[in-house]
Amino acid sequence: MTEPVRLLQPGARVVDRDRDAPRSEAVVLGFHSEPADEVTIDALGETVAKVNPGYAPNARVAAVAFVDSLRAAGIEPDGAPADVLEELSHSSDDVTIYDFPAARLESVDRRGGQQ
Repeated sequence: MTEPVRLLQPGARVVDRDRDAPRSEAVVLGFHSEPADEVTIDALGETVAKVNPGYAPNARVAAVAFVDSLRAAGIEPDGAPADVLEELSHSSDDVTIYDFPAARLESVDRRGGQQ
């Protein structure tokens, strides 16, 4: 599968394009410097590439947190500075971080629809 160019930035609202509705919104926290076949999902003991076989093994990997999780930790996702989001992407005891191939994420127009 050829991946489209993704211009996602930390702070972007996204949904998982592989999930059926309803799809919960997440916020991009940052990106791994390693490709999907080198990023391990600790809870599964598998790489992002192995868990997402429909995406390129060398795919760019985004770290995201779901909006509800951020708000439960007292972080307002729409106002959080990029450096705060980036710091969360490395480690957080209060927010669960998920790693996705960036191409699996679809930008959300904050007025209510996908872009």
